[in-house]
Formats: sequence, C-alpha cells, structure tokens
Amino acid sequence: MKKLTTIIFSILLIGSITSYSFAFSEKTDKDDFYNRVETFVKILMNIKNNYVEEKTFKDLFDYSIEGMLNKLDPHSAYLTEKDFERSKEATTGKFTGVGMVVQRDEKTKFIKVVSPIDDTPAQKAGMKSGDLVIQIDGTYVDNLSFNDGIEMLRGKPGTEVKLKVWRGKEKPFDVNITRAVIKTPSIKAKIIEDNIAHIKITQFQEKTTKDLTREVKKLKKNNKIKGYIIDLRNNPGGLLSQAVGVSDAFLEQGEIVSTRSRQKDSARRWNAKKGDITSGKPIVVLVNRGSASASEIVAGSLQDHKRAIIVGQKTFGKGSVQSIIQISKDKAIKFTTARYYTPSGRSIQKLGIIPDVVIPRLVVTKELEEVEYGENKLSGALSNEQEKKQEKISIEDKLKQKQDGKEGKTLNITDYPLARAIDTLKTAILLESIR
Repeated sequence: MKKLTTIIFSILLIGSITSYSFAFSEKTDKDDFYNRVETFVKILMNIKNNYVEEKTFKDLFDYSIEGMLNKLDPHSAYLTEKDFERSKEATTGKFTGVGMVVQRDEKTKFIKVVSPIDDTPAQKAGMKSGDLVIQIDGTYVDNLSFNDGIEMLRGKPGTEVKLKVWRGKEKPFDVNITRAVIKTPSIKAKIIEDNIAHIKITQFQEKTTKDLTREVKKLKKNNKIKGYIIDLRNNPGGLLSQAVGVSDAFLEQGEIVSTRSRQKDSARRWNAKKGDITSGKPIVVLVNRGSASASEIVAGSLQDHKRAIIVGQKTFGKGSVQSIIQISKDKAIKFTTARYYTPSGRSIQKLGIIPDVVIPRLVVTKELEEVEYGENKLSGALSNEQEKKQEKISIEDKLKQKQDGKEGKTLNITDYPLARAIDTLKTAILLESIR
C-alpha cells in the first residue's frame, strides 16, 4: 500500500508542479497534506477492489474531482467536453432543450430552477423561479448526477419531456414540455406608449452591448423617445464583459463594478467611458427574483450612480465570479475566484439588489403563488463578508416599508410590474421636465 501511495502521490505531485508550486507555511501543513493524500489513496483502493460493481480509476478520480468542486459552492463544477461546449452555447444564444437556467439543490439533490428563459417552452409551460424538478420522465432526479439530469432535459427538438415539479408547500404536479431549439436574442426593443422605449435583455451574450446600441439607434431614428425601461426580469446573467458594456452604455463616467479575490493585488475595476446612448433620458430598470449575476451588476451600477430607478422585486443575489480553466483536452474546471462589488462597495452575494420601488408579489390563484428563492436559499452558497456589518433586519424592514399594499392582491393587468415601471418612468419624465 505504501509503495502504491508513493507512486500515485508522485504522479499527482509531478502533474501539479507543472502549473503550481506548493507553499507550505510550516511543517505541520506539509505533514497534514501527505497524511490526507495517503488516506485518499487508501479509500480509492478500497472502493476499487471491493465495491459491488467494477469501477475504473478514471471513474473514481472523476467522482472525486466532481465531489470536491460541488462541495465548494453551487456554481463550481467539473466540466466534461460536452459541459464545456454547453457553457459556450449559452453565450451565443442558441441551444436545444426546454429553456431554463437551473442549479443543483444540494439539500434535496433535486434540480432547482433559477429562472425560465423568456419565450421558451419552459416559460410557456408555467415553470417558475424556485421550482424543484424532482422527476424527469419518471426518473427521480436525486438518483442522478446533475449532468445526467441536464442531459435528460435537453433531448431532441420536438420530443416531449414529463417533469414532476414541487413548488413550495404545494403537492408535486406534472408539467409536460416539448423540447425545442432555443434561440434567445439578447435584445428585444420596441416603443410601448407615450414614446417610452421598452428594452428587454434576456441574457448577456457575446453581442449584447453591440445589439443594444444598434436597437437604441433604430428607435431614436423614428421616435422622439422620452425615457427607457430596461427589463432584466428572469435574466440569469451571462458574460461579465457584456454587463460592463451595457452599464457603460448608460453612464458618462465612474466605476461600474469591481472584483476582489483572496489575492489583494488581483482586484480589478471597470470604469465607464464618456458617452450615454440615451442622451441622459430617464431610465427605469425592471427586475425580479430571477434577475441574477450580470443583471445585478447592471442594476447595482445604475442604482449607485442614481442613473436609473430600480423597480420590481429583490434580485437573486449571485455576487460571485467563476473562472473556467481547461485542465486537459476534454476536461475543464469551473470554480469561484472572486466576488464582485457595486460602485459604492456593496456585495450583493445572498442579499440581492433591493429595488427603489418594490412591487409586491401578486397572486392570481393559489396555484400561481411564487416561492421565496434566491442565492441565499442555495445550500453551500458563499457567505457575504459584509453581512455582519449590516443589520440583517433592515433588509426585510426596507422591503416592507416600500411595499405599497398587501401581498397577494389580485389585479386585472396583464403585466402589472411593467405597468408600474411605466408609471414610475412617467413620473421621472415629468420631474425632469419641470426642473
């Protein structure tokens, strides 16, 4: 065993030294490292020799790496070549599946919906942020790896997948969704009323900033725009570079976002360049609990600069940055390397962005009641190091103070949050005109 341990450790060490050098702070750290490697090898060999079914070393090492990354936080993962390709697909806006952004719920081992993507089969079937997918085509998800669950959701266009969904305190219910080729243009822009531009950003993809600039130019060419609604509802995020670009499009100067990691000298800041594509017109940003990551960067940046009024519900609360590192021809690792901060220094990790105008949840029927969901509900989520500095109760108090009416009231409006955003923008336009 000792000989085998030495051989395997040597292989691991030689592979590691090619990219990194070990820096032990003291002898006890070095001894602890060797002891734990030896323990790992003993466990590996016991499973290899005695597990009820035969497993290859490849299987066991893959399981070990996957488990290690999954334990870090909900956003770190071991990526196969197929996973790596999928991560690139998300930035191009075209893929096959049902059309929803999901995470593994570590507590239940089910698949949890971060947000359904607009105008996709999942959204049309009524899937909501916070839903737990407990079965896919009769197979319980907690018995599958997360990647296997994703594979079952994807399938061929035109085929149907049957999900059993658990929503809050309700009994599990079935949802049938027909898979499709999901094409998600990142920008949809139109004039809605009284020369107000409604710009829906579905995801932050490779060309989002470029598409935003083009669409605004088109609208300005044929309309005398009085103000803009930037709709980030159910936008799960995307590329940091595009969140910076979109924020920059509405700012003349100042910091947009910063990131900080364990290494103090690796902190980065992004600043706006002169040039506001709206020419200073009033802006309302519309968000909900499905607005995450890059969406929160844009909302937080414009809120801190008082460039926009944020309307809607508290956002998801994903304030971390992930890096993807290729470790072999067909494998990569994705893990969290930094937290990001708004211009005022706020970390939104688990806390989210609290809108300036909070819209209460609207319940049309009991079946449509939404469930509280966000990064703070994910098992193993990164902590917010600023959390102790803030009064935790103040967030909930602030939400209650800003809600104008009781939760659960029923209104006969197709899109009540958008109607409220329009009203807010009209007020801002009026105030701007009488200054």
